[in-house]
Amino acid sequence: MPRQFLPALRGLLVPPAPEPAAAPVDTKDLLAGGVYTSVSYAGVTNIWGTQGRADGWDLERVIVEGYERSIWTFKAVEAISKHASTLAVQIGRGGDEREFDEVLEDHPLLRLLNKQANPLETGDVFKKRVSAQLLLSKKGVFIEKTYSRGGVLVRLDILPPDRVRVVPDDVNASYIKHFEFTDNAGVVRELEPRYVIWLRDPHPTDPFCGVTPLEAAGLSVDLDVKAPTYNISFIDNDGRPGGIVGIDLDGVDAKEVDRIQRRLAPGAHNAGQLTLVGTGPGGVTYVDTSARHARWRTRPSPAPRRTRS
Repeated sequence: MPRQFLPALRGLLVPPAPEPAAAPVDTKDLLAGGVYTSVSYAGVTNIWGTQGRADGWDLERVIVEGYERSIWTFKAVEAISKHASTLAVQIGRGGDEREFDEVLEDHPLLRLLNKQANPLETGDVFKKRVSAQLLLSKKGVFIEKTYSRGGVLVRLDILPPDRVRVVPDDVNASYIKHFEFTDNAGVVRELEPRYVIWLRDPHPTDPFCGVTPLEAAGLSVDLDVKAPTYNISFIDNDGRPGGIVGIDLDGVDAKEVDRIQRRLAPGAHNAGQLTLVGTGPGGVTYVDTSARHARWRTRPSPAPRRTRS
């Protein structure tokens, strides 16, 4: 029973129909007179209805602080994308979404999605990356198509979404004029829409933007990352010893006092040690910090009582 993987890719199976002549369209103001401050995980300020809503989405921060450091975010994205990568793509005619009446065995897209998408990535790796980016990127996924001289599709490459800019078409009704991609050398290439597949979970009101589950789960992801970070920081910076001995340091050299005080240096490797600190004249005290967490103080030994002869 075949299962569908990204139905938008089915547009590659047949040549697109010729575009009808553009009809005159009304021009409307998309700004709607308001500014929306996003409370998403990336934390950016956007404007409703503009093509740049997703431009402020910090994908690098999402990956580093969310995907790579939050075990639950990683596990969710990994499980979904890994399952998608194991689905074998089938192309056929007739039937329904469960089973085709006729299955095509020889099609260029089958070789790309099931065997080798490009010189670097197999079809499984390609499908996994596409699925993961759909979950992490607010801009969506940009796939560049490469054709042979005979017009046969020979290669699919995923473009880094943070280096792709969508240039809208303000004159015609086709929405997109072209895509601008900045390569590793800093060179900007213009890509015509027919050479780019743009996949995204559609935004309810903005056709130039996608949505990601991390926007809704942003606060939970933040808490999941910062809670263990706080605990590790506390362990690394806490110099609480296992016990404290207070003695009289009157007349002790200042360098020796500094050496003793350095015994309170922070770090997990210092935890549980017996630490020596100064106290009042003649006083000797001991505090077991594992059983007593309140503030402690020492009192000097009482002065000898004077008696009349």
